[in-house]
Amino acid sequence: MPSSTKPPPAAPLPAATLVLLQAEPFAVLMAKRHTDLAFGADHWVFPGGRVDAADLEAARHHPGIDEAAARLACVREAREETGIVLDAPDALPALVPFARWIAPPRTARRFDTWFFLAEAPPGAAPIADGGEIVETAFVAPSVMLERLARGDV
Repeated sequence: MPSSTKPPPAAPLPAATLVLLQAEPFAVLMAKRHTDLAFGADHWVFPGGRVDAADLEAARHHPGIDEAAARLACVREAREETGIVLDAPDALPALVPFARWIAPPRTARRFDTWFFLAEAPPGAAPIADGGEIVETAFVAPSVMLERLARGDV
């Protein structure tokens, strides 16, 4: 009887997420994903996405190329998804590594995601890109958790 072997799990794709904090009143930037997306449809998330080839190319001379590329990616993704611009040369060192999560092998779409914290620029007003992101808001974490408990998000 032939033995059945499962293919090895897919290598996780490099990704980055920005947890953008507003000081007064204390809030975090959240973005609602479009309902037609293959991954995370209709979910409220922090801005972020895959590390792309341009991020890797720009990071190639930095020590710790994976982290440097992730820093570039989260700044780029935040700009693309929410319109918030962080001045990349000044912002990259100011990003605080918060976590790194690698999806388990059983996950259908695997990501190796860096999470960074940053302070929002004064007067930052997010605007959803209208494609991937349909709504954005700075929200107090307690408010988002209450909405989650009610099943609203």
